[in-house]
Amino acid sequence: IRGDDHLNNAFRQTMVYRGMGWDVPVFAHIPLIHGADGAKLSKRH
Repeated sequence: IRGDDHLNNAFRQTMVYRGMGWDVPVFAHIPLIHGADGAKLSKRH
């Protein structure tokens, strides 16, 4: 599970996994969560 800001990386990362002969993981992209001030929340909050 990762933020949808990583969605544009998924194709390239899938190509790397396939190129290395590794199993491609199942990705789940969810919308980013923002605080009351509109700032993106991070893992540190």
